[in-house]
Amino acid sequence: MDFAKPYWLIIGFFSCVILFFVFYYFEKIRRKHLESFASKSLLPKLLENVSPFQRKLKYALLILSVFFLFMALAMPQAGFTWVEVKRKGIDILIILDSSKSMLSNDIKPNRLERSKLGIIDFISKLEGDRVGLIPFSGDAFLMCPLTMDYEIFREILNDVDVNILPKGGTDIANAIKKASDALEESSNNKILILISDGEDLTGDGIKAAKEASEKDIKIYTAGIGTPYGELIPIQNKDGGISFLKDENGNTVKSRLDEETLKTIATSTGAIYAPFGRNGEGLDYIYQHKLSLFPKQKLDERMMKVPIHRFQWPLSLALIMLFIDFIIEGRKFKKIKVPVIETAGRRLKKNINGVLFLLIGFLFFCGYADASVLGAYKDYKDGDYLKAKEKYKEASAKDPNNSLIYFNLGASAYKNNDYDEAEKAFLKTLQTTDNLSLQNNAYYNLGNTLYRQGEKTVQTDSSNTIAQWKKSLQAYQDAIKLNPKDKDSEFNYSIVKKRLEELEKQQQQKKDSEKKDDQKNCENKDSKENNEQDSQKKDEKQDDTKQTQNENQKENEKKENQDMTKDDKEKEAQNAQGKDDKPQEAKRVGEMSKEEAENLLNSLKDNEEQFIFIPQDMFKNNEEDVRRDW
Repeated sequence: MDFAKPYWLIIGFFSCVILFFVFYYFEKIRRKHLESFASKSLLPKLLENVSPFQRKLKYALLILSVFFLFMALAMPQAGFTWVEVKRKGIDILIILDSSKSMLSNDIKPNRLERSKLGIIDFISKLEGDRVGLIPFSGDAFLMCPLTMDYEIFREILNDVDVNILPKGGTDIANAIKKASDALEESSNNKILILISDGEDLTGDGIKAAKEASEKDIKIYTAGIGTPYGELIPIQNKDGGISFLKDENGNTVKSRLDEETLKTIATSTGAIYAPFGRNGEGLDYIYQHKLSLFPKQKLDERMMKVPIHRFQWPLSLALIMLFIDFIIEGRKFKKIKVPVIETAGRRLKKNINGVLFLLIGFLFFCGYADASVLGAYKDYKDGDYLKAKEKYKEASAKDPNNSLIYFNLGASAYKNNDYDEAEKAFLKTLQTTDNLSLQNNAYYNLGNTLYRQGEKTVQTDSSNTIAQWKKSLQAYQDAIKLNPKDKDSEFNYSIVKKRLEELEKQQQQKKDSEKKDDQKNCENKDSKENNEQDSQKKDEKQDDTKQTQNENQKENEKKENQDMTKDDKEKEAQNAQGKDDKPQEAKRVGEMSKEEAENLLNSLKDNEEQFIFIPQDMFKNNEEDVRRDW
């Protein structure tokens, strides 16, 4: 028989030992009280009906029942069954920096060891994905091909150190090329995860990443180390510790180069994430990017699955508790009745207690399977949605159980249901007085609030700022309860840094919008002034034009008046001329013979009045006379 969780057996053993001494101590105290109550001569009479054997048997049964309960928690396994397993997943090839700069201990114990521990935690969360490993320094090689056997991967990973490759230095480009060659025949999504401090001595890493991008390879990067850097300790031949120096004898200080890693990631359409203290960067990359890739069918085979037999020790524990309840601890009276009848009377006497135990047993089994134990099993199997629903049912049955609320929050958080997780952790804080549980609840609440704000960074930065401020307050509360909580301190510093950057960006955006508004106002005022000037100018032109038109009209009127006057005079003259001519004509035309004779006679009468001009003189001076006349 095997046990899935053997540590519960150790806990159960020590619990039974402690329980034995507790019973021994109380039995001694009880005996002492009896001796103080009655004399030693009377004690045998008083304890005549008490059976020491039965009392010891009751204690033994109780201790054994407790041990069997712990054995049930250890999840005993006996036998197995074959289950057809169809595995779907993606291919992930991890490129791990194994150069001497990874010995820097700005991340404890050092960068390389912390990377290995983070990778082990990362692959423990994978479900059917294939993983491979390429360590690199000045050279690189495929140390573990793509596999779904995570145990073999762990064993190979543990063998990685800074001396695994003979060539020193850091050549990221060579590692990317080796990884590209390893994924060349893969029909799945080609994904690389580069874990390094980013110090590329050849400087060709970005170029190699762009070439890999042309082959549809995405390179996600996780930077390990600090921007401040740390010296590189190396072990001497005599066992001492010294620090790495360059060719000039200067001590080398290795720093995290985030810019190079970010450029490598973005050039392939991937993202960069800080590695974190416990490999949070790898978890972030998987949850937000890799888990969204469509999973292809990788394997289909029969798997041997052990059968859990926790019902066996649990049943034994309940049977022993039942027997302990039946035994009264008194001697049997010597009466002439069958033994069976005596037992029947005792059973009838304690029937209520027996029914209570049976109901409790059935309720516990059903409750454990449907709620708490079933939810815990689903959580361990990675089915966080089912675990959340079962914990929710359990919380409805036991609304004052803070542990159930805490587990509900953890399941909801794993299922990315951060609203439900926040409510559960707040309920945990309301229903518990346990300081350790409160510390964990505040820590998880801080993580939940951070994730909530992270979802609205691009769409609603104000909401993100509010959520991150609440997250910082939750981390502070966790630190107040446990000043040695390094995880809360680390997360607090990360969230605070991101919050300051976001507030700075928002302030810059506000300043930019303010400048744009001022510029728009100035442009608007300028436009209005130009429009007013243009309007005034147009009005002035209209006035000038109107004045010119009025002057023109006056001139035309005056000209018309002058023309009218001249025309009138001309018309008058013409009219007069016209009147004279007809009169002369009339006079000439209408002269009668008598009038002609009278005129001639009149001329004769006045003949003496004219001056006589000789004919010769007239001829000679004809032109002059004509001119004068």
